[in-house]
Amino acid sequence: MHSIIRINNQNYYFWGLLITVLLIILFELDKFPNPLIGQNEERKNYIQLSRGDEIISISTGSWAAVIKKKWDAQPIIGLLCGKVNDNLCIENPNTSNNVLIPISDIKIFYHGEAKRIKHYIIKGAGNGFKLALAYGTFWGFMFASEGYGIDDAFGIGLMGAGCGSAVFIPPGALIGYLKGVSKEKKAVEYNFENGWEIL
Repeated sequence: MHSIIRINNQNYYFWGLLITVLLIILFELDKFPNPLIGQNEERKNYIQLSRGDEIISISTGSWAAVIKKKWDAQPIIGLLCGKVNDNLCIENPNTSNNVLIPISDIKIFYHGEAKRIKHYIIKGAGNGFKLALAYGTFWGFMFASEGYGIDDAFGIGLMGAGCGSAVFIPPGALIGYLKGVSKEKKAVEYNFENGWEIL
């Protein structure tokens, strides 16, 4: 009887591990529907960059990063919200605060999710931690349904969450890193010291 329960528990462990790994991979690769409303709507507002005869139009609301001419300046990352007089406007998506950057201070402008690898690493690790908590909760309920006491089930749940953290957080962070690198490679760089300017 005990051997049958042990085999069943091993099967639960294997399938639980497999499902959670698949979920974190699908989530990090954006294979789930995106809940953002209107992100694919056509935008009428844009800024224009030029170099010689080449003119590029970039929609507001898209990701952008700016590196200023100061050697120690941190990149300013956010959503492009347009040009205000002689300033470029970048919106922080977390606080909705706008940052006005004098165009004369801009060294490099990135269109796309540049300089956000750390964000994706933290996000991936966070998703791994959430899956670890779900994994521990699953095992806690499984043992509670088998007739174990609340204290025992709670302890098993904590152990499951701890083991799940060791299993899910590192790959979550790694997947986040790879996603951040992929986004970084897709970002387009416009170096204002090589002739690019904002019209």
